[in-house]
Amino acid sequence: MNTETTRLRRVGALALCLVLLFSLFSCGGGTDTPKGVLTDTVSRANLGSKMPNSIKKKTLTADGLGSAFGIRKDAPSFLRGYVYEPNIVPNTLVFGCVEVEPETAEDTAKDFLDKMNLGKQVCVVYDKKIATVDGKYILLVMGEEEVCAALEVAFHAAVAALGSKEG
Repeated sequence: MNTETTRLRRVGALALCLVLLFSLFSCGGGTDTPKGVLTDTVSRANLGSKMPNSIKKKTLTADGLGSAFGIRKDAPSFLRGYVYEPNIVPNTLVFGCVEVEPETAEDTAKDFLDKMNLGKQVCVVYDKKIATVDGKYILLVMGEEEVCAALEVAFHAAVAALGSKEG
């Protein structure tokens, strides 16, 4: 192997490392994001068989609140969100985490809860809906009562863990 080939391989490897590092830090996968909070919430909830096998995870927009939760109203304090919902329709569970302006979180959660539609699916009516606040985050869940409760407890633990990482 000549030195030119070796140099090109090293430059290529360095470029690949830089791209991977950039992707890691720029794609919103940090823990202090709705995606990070929701990912930690799911791992803490230990849903086991209650978690659908085929689930899509995606960024949630203010407009997406309507399709995911039946909230057909703009959300002025909405900053960003992330949602888990099964690929199969009708589904028995949908949940997401929304980041809002902290000073409006309580009012926004109440508004969301009022507007969440348990009958949003054509063939399913969800058992329960929750919109719970912790700091700047709101957990939205529609599904079985037991799953809602497990996700709510895990959500508060996930947000509390964020606070301990900052301190």
